[in-house]
Amino acid sequence: MASERVIVLRGTPEIDEQNTASEAITPGMLIDISTGQWVPHGNAAVGAAVFALERDELGKDIDDAYAADDYVKAGYFHKGDRVNALVASGEDIAEGAQMEAGGSGLLVEGTTAGQVVGVAAEAIDTTGGQGRGAVIIQ
Repeated sequence: MASERVIVLRGTPEIDEQNTASEAITPGMLIDISTGQWVPHGNAAVGAAVFALERDELGKDIDDAYAADDYVKAGYFHKGDRVNALVASGEDIAEGAQMEAGGSGLLVEGTTAGQVVGVAAEAIDTTGGQGRGAVIIQ
């Protein structure tokens, strides 16, 4: 799994810091806007690939979650960018496998039309619990 302690592994996502969290959001989650606030993305069609980023300028790292009403640093990722994404528990994903939105802002292996976010840039094993993995945005 990605050993880097950052969410942006490669590329330059567009940064948005205008909206607050509707609930706890952990950096690396796939997120959406709903009624003016960021929410963890469900297991539905994915529009833009937007992930919560760490607030390194405030001394926070990828394990420091945003609380409800905190301003979220969000990154709009582009095709070919790499993200250190949160992956649901119970996954054993081969490098190159497609990754899709699995609910609660987490990614899972899958090929559901409209839900695919990217491909695994490495083997990802979360059979021991929720984890992180490098994903190339499609």
